[in-house]
Amino acid sequence: MRILAIIFLMLLLYQVRGQESQANQETNVQQRLESQLKRLTQELGLDLKQQEQVKEALKKRIREADQLRAQMAAERQARLHKAQQIRQEFQNAMKGILTPEQQAKFEQLQAKRRQEIREKVRQRRQKTKHKGKGKHHHNNDEEDLEDLEDF
Repeated sequence: MRILAIIFLMLLLYQVRGQESQANQETNVQQRLESQLKRLTQELGLDLKQQEQVKEALKKRIREADQLRAQMAAERQARLHKAQQIRQEFQNAMKGILTPEQQAKFEQLQAKRRQEIREKVRQRRQKTKHKGKGKHHHNNDEEDLEDLEDF
């Protein structure tokens, strides 16, 4: 009974946080919209009619960009899931092929390879940070493939 109560409270907390997060996102969208509209109005000298038209165009652009970000995140999650599935199938196949001693050594090799990959990713991120590009973007696809090829 205690476990059910804890699960219920956790789900309730998750739902409340989700609603707060959604409200924050909507506020951020509105703030971005107003900020961009204000800047464009000042820089371009927009009249009221133009401001309304630009506001609608900005809303559309922000909405479509947010949808694209969500789609890209979902696609990345699908790629990660597929990579994990491929890795697990390979692990299962190797367990059926290797002797226990070979399996132990293989697991050590995999751990070493994963550590090397983590180090490469860390170095790449450090290198990107030092270039002073503000937000750093790294190639997640490349990292996903490297993670997949952990041996």
